[in-house]
Amino acid sequence: MVKLYNNSGLPDEPMRSLLLDAQRLAGATGSVVVKVTRGGYWGRSHAKAACAVRRFALETRQRGKNGRLKMGWVKTDGGYVVMQPYRCHDRLDSAKRFFETAIHEFAHIYDFQHGGRFSFAWSSRGDAGRLPKWKQRPKEIRAVNRTDDALSHLDKQPERRQRIEEDIINLAVQMEAAWIR
Repeated sequence: MVKLYNNSGLPDEPMRSLLLDAQRLAGATGSVVVKVTRGGYWGRSHAKAACAVRRFALETRQRGKNGRLKMGWVKTDGGYVVMQPYRCHDRLDSAKRFFETAIHEFAHIYDFQHGGRFSFAWSSRGDAGRLPKWKQRPKEIRAVNRTDDALSHLDKQPERRQRIEEDIINLAVQMEAAWIR
């Protein structure tokens, strides 16, 4: 289950469907809080292990009875993902990248759910005090491999792939309507 907090200005439905499919393909389970922010030319995303997320961090501007912002926590038993859609000229490519990035981030959530920092090799700072490059980090290698496996597994299911491609096209149309140049 995905708890979607959409601050991007795009409609929820194609995005929610793609996120649910990405979660299933990556093998992540449970309720995961996903915050989608406005797109940028550099689509940034990250995943964190969390049991609860502050409502203020999700930027939900909901007012209570007294007129103040609602404070508190949103519970999650999966993790927390922040995604920012790419805003390139080819909207179809942007929507496809959004889906592939979602699979990648849910692969990180899968790692957090199955052992976290105690059963997997994680990146550590070397003698110079710096992390290795992104492509050489063990957690990123695992996430890239899991993403490639999920996409190859999707090729064996033509009905599911067709439905996902329709959702990707629908998201691209929504991006084009919302982000007119």
